[in-house]
Amino acid sequence: MAGLALTRRLPAVLRWGPETHELVAVGLSGHVRVVQDRLVPLLPELTQNQLAELVGLDDRGWHRLLADPSAVGLLCAGLGSAEPAATVAALLDGLRARPGAMVHGIPVDVSSARTAPVFARLDAAFDGAADHGEAELERVGHILRAALGAAAANEYVESVIVGCVRTISVRRDASRTPSSSSWPPLPGYLRLWNADLGDLCWTVDALVHEAVHGLLYMIEEQESWFTDRAAWRTSSMRSPWSGRDLPLHSFVHACFVWFALLCFWADAELDGADGMFRQASKGFESGRLPVLIRSLHTVDAGVREVLLELVAQAEQVISCVREPVR
Repeated sequence: MAGLALTRRLPAVLRWGPETHELVAVGLSGHVRVVQDRLVPLLPELTQNQLAELVGLDDRGWHRLLADPSAVGLLCAGLGSAEPAATVAALLDGLRARPGAMVHGIPVDVSSARTAPVFARLDAAFDGAADHGEAELERVGHILRAALGAAAANEYVESVIVGCVRTISVRRDASRTPSSSSWPPLPGYLRLWNADLGDLCWTVDALVHEAVHGLLYMIEEQESWFTDRAAWRTSSMRSPWSGRDLPLHSFVHACFVWFALLCFWADAELDGADGMFRQASKGFESGRLPVLIRSLHTVDAGVREVLLELVAQAEQVISCVREPVR
């Protein structure tokens, strides 16, 4: 499993223990280096002062930059634009501009879809995407504060959320069904759809779910999981949790994320935790996962070994929580 040192640690990390803190720190510092390495060659018109200001940022400066939703959009989507000088100016402005709404120290973005093109493109996949109204935003703020407070009861879960969630975007769409999203090009940016209608357990689950995706995206920037990158979107696999056909990349992520949620809900003391634990158990109890994982021939063999280890550990967790008492 050479070259998969971070991935190899995931089974222990996602069981929420001391290794979680360590991997979050390593993943985030690696992400900062990746962004720096990508940034400089794509901005040939940097002046010496601009170059020094960007490259000379300490980790805190980069984290502030990455936490600004408009700056994230420019970093990930605008670096190859015809106006690199304007892009640089916007990036530097991002260091001094923070979203007004903050929950537990995490910026809450309520309108970036109207200001940054990359986020407008994300909206296009959702019918009727729009900003929340004031009353809805008040409800969203209330539920986010409660959910982040509940998640923080587990210090290891808190470290993943604080370390791997740089911005929480909140939007509504025509479905008026709570859902969550995150995207590989935007590690640390998560979106909650119709969060004003989500209850506490749903919101906690969504935050943990997308925070783990953020950690996985950062690890993937540093370690390759696929022997055939083209197959990660063109191939699909039926999820034993949702029953939906998922692109290969999403299926691999789902195995890690559902394992993390299984371990989280096994110990959570929240009303409704039983149901969330049963949902996370579903795929692992189906009996199909080992066969599906072994069939992932375009996934690195070492990653397949880690996924099979997750399945074995999930069975142990489930056997220890036969009749959970909440």
